[in-house]
Amino acid sequence: MSNRQKKKLLKTKNSHSFKRLKKSINEKKTINDADYLQTNTLASQPAGTSSDEYSHTIPKTSTKYCPACGRSDEDLPLSISDIESLRRSIEYRIKEESKITRTLLATTNSTTDLNKILKDALIDLPKTTLDKFKEFDDQLNIDIDLIKNLKCFMVINIRGMVKISENLTTVIPKIMTKDVQVIYSAFGRETNGIKKLNFSETNTYKHLLEVLVNKFPEVREKEFSTTLSRWFSGAKDRDGGKKERMAKKNISLT
Repeated sequence: MSNRQKKKLLKTKNSHSFKRLKKSINEKKTINDADYLQTNTLASQPAGTSSDEYSHTIPKTSTKYCPACGRSDEDLPLSISDIESLRRSIEYRIKEESKITRTLLATTNSTTDLNKILKDALIDLPKTTLDKFKEFDDQLNIDIDLIKNLKCFMVINIRGMVKISENLTTVIPKIMTKDVQVIYSAFGRETNGIKKLNFSETNTYKHLLEVLVNKFPEVREKEFSTTLSRWFSGAKDRDGGKKERMAKKNISLT
């Protein structure tokens, strides 16, 4: 064998040896990394507990749900057709509610039409307890006829009122009694250290605001909000409440 052939053979062997060595090092590194991970993972588990048993002690993340649609974070992503279906449903609801409001406001000068609608409405108002009011308000999420009847009820009762405060004073007590009114504030703020429920989060507020905005298109929502806040802050003094409160105060001073 010539020297040239010997060198070529030696070079080939060295190349193969390097590849085997590199492969061996990588395998050892993988094994060492796995041993390291296993050692450090199991190091903190309680004594006498197997890895399978220990894995069951790790708390699982609780499932979260969307507050708007109720979907779980474990659900499959919405498809384009799902989103399109939701969009059409929302648009239909908006159109129906707007149509109801326009129809009602268009009949404000027709006493006969309004009285007929009111007679057919059969709304059981005012609500005398918080539970009854919440049940009624929840129904406004799904019952289009009830929405129509409520808006009609509002329109009829605010006819002839020229101030926003007069409209509120007239219509809200016909929807909820004082016992329910004092549980709420306009936007859920504390009153005298007492946390109140948020009236602006109710469906009743949404429809009342829509009726008032259609009646007073030149008034900004901020003015509605301010007037509503004042109205609820004075709820406790209505129906003889202020007189009773002052009497108790005078008794405590004597």
